[in-house]
Amino acid sequence: QWMPTRLINVGPSNGSQEPFLQTEFAKFESYIALSYCWGHSQQVTTIRENVEAHKRKFSYDSLPQTIQHAISATRKLEVRYLWVDTLCIVQDGGEGEDWQAESARMADIYGDAFLTIEAALASDSNEGFLCLRENPHRWNIQPCRISYCTEDGKLCGSILLGFSTWQRRDPLFNRGWTFQERKLSRRVLTFHRNYVSFTCRQGTAREDSVLPLGFTLTQNIYQGDSPFRSLANQSREECLYLWYECVEKYSVRLLTFPRDKLPAISGCAHKFHERIGGAYYAGLWGNEMALGLLWRRTESQSPLLKPQEPRAPSWSWAALDGPIEYDSNILFLYDVRTLSIFHLKVEECTVAVSSLDPMGHAPTGTLKISGHMRKA
Repeated sequence: QWMPTRLINVGPSNGSQEPFLQTEFAKFESYIALSYCWGHSQQVTTIRENVEAHKRKFSYDSLPQTIQHAISATRKLEVRYLWVDTLCIVQDGGEGEDWQAESARMADIYGDAFLTIEAALASDSNEGFLCLRENPHRWNIQPCRISYCTEDGKLCGSILLGFSTWQRRDPLFNRGWTFQERKLSRRVLTFHRNYVSFTCRQGTAREDSVLPLGFTLTQNIYQGDSPFRSLANQSREECLYLWYECVEKYSVRLLTFPRDKLPAISGCAHKFHERIGGAYYAGLWGNEMALGLLWRRTESQSPLLKPQEPRAPSWSWAALDGPIEYDSNILFLYDVRTLSIFHLKVEECTVAVSSLDPMGHAPTGTLKISGHMRKA
């Protein structure tokens, strides 16, 4: 079974051994992946100069607090290995060959992890996530159960009223790379400001939930923030709808490096390609190009911004920064048999991919189409 190129061996659960970078494995080993915000702190990274030293050991105290906490949590969960991008990817060298190769494997790295830990509350890697709650006593308030029956008596049950847990959006969910890290994971343990949640492909359990222990709320396939269910059981049309919903939700997120727009969602693209098939052109599917071109600026939003350097052809949503959307009515009604309603034919389409990942950075491309024209 496939294994990441490098993993952090966190040592025994009692912390008696310093962590180190391991590159050889006799068999498949369970590992945990970390999803977190780098922030502006100085990062401890693996580079060509120190990779051999990291194979011997990391100095635990020199690591950012978020990574320290991830190592501690991994030990507590009695898992031996941890994947962290800054330490498990060589961050320098030539054209960044190692980064290009590893970033193209995100679907496998997060998809094969036993668990992904999300440090959602931290905006910087030095903040950590194992910390005191803002108000831990609020969770002592027990939910109130109110009996309820419909007028005809056919439906009876209870309504549970709990303490409001509304809070501002966690910093992690504003970042671009972390979108696919969550989507690709099988299980996610999330550390929020005031509570911890666990999400898998069947549902979500929250520490602060008013639902009784053991209750499972099945997630709708189109809910954009939950991990993927198996796409193999969905029709191509359903997969297309889910892809464009992912694109909409991803477009509102921020990236430190604008050129990462396509690489930061390429893991999702690889998974969807298994079901949709065909060519992939900078965020659009070649066999459904007429539909893919129908993106637009979200209503009531400021104009979309153009980055200083091109990162995708102008006809791709990835060319601009800011929230975009697709017409949900068209997506719901779309069927391959109704392609003729667009009166559009793709004559030629090419993109120039400038990375080892065929679904990665693609700054230029050409598109030639034919169809009816109308004066705007």
